[in-house]
Amino acid sequence: MKPTLTISTINLKGGASKTSTILNLGGVLKESGRKPVLIDCDIQQSATRWAAQGGDKFPFPVIPIKMGKDAKQFKAKLDQLINEHKADVVLFDTPPQLEQEALLTALLSDIILIPISPSPLDIWAGEQAIATVREAREVRKDQLPKIILVPSRLMPNTVLAREIRGALEQFNEPISPSITLRVAVAEAAIAGLPVGHHAPGSPSHNEFKNLLKFIFTKVKK
Repeated sequence: MKPTLTISTINLKGGASKTSTILNLGGVLKESGRKPVLIDCDIQQSATRWAAQGGDKFPFPVIPIKMGKDAKQFKAKLDQLINEHKADVVLFDTPPQLEQEALLTALLSDIILIPISPSPLDIWAGEQAIATVREAREVRKDQLPKIILVPSRLMPNTVLAREIRGALEQFNEPISPSITLRVAVAEAAIAGLPVGHHAPGSPSHNEFKNLLKFIFTKVKK
């Protein structure tokens, strides 16, 4: 069974909200009637721990996997998990600072989300991630994966929050609606749930719903 959609978060810098972005996106995918499975490739296994905190209440599978260097072996294991869970969307949470693993994930993905916080260090790290994904495009020769830049960890009503979109425009890639730094996401992690399941209808929940809508507009093109 082949998934209809594969989405990854990539950023070669830690603390970029990769895990929070992909896990909460999985939550709104589940709400929309899809069957996501999240493949946790990050050695810190933050997504796995988040889901374990919720136990049986967590709404979709989160599975830790070591990527290794053998692409064929990794792909075989991935196909096995897709069939086992009857997934129609595969989500990847990738490790920071490991460019080879990021490249392998990009070779398997339809959409790459690159969360970028409003600081020069994060923007520079985002530029490295973009270069890695574009390298994968050259290998694949099919204009995939598509890149979506996600302004993340924004503090409301700050100059940095207002200026981040302008800073990201230099990369000539689609920019999604922003994800604001909110207490609800931290509370959802403590509860072991996606924010939409922990605080339905909250501003954070709506931000991830808007992110999913934006992704679907890009998938259709």
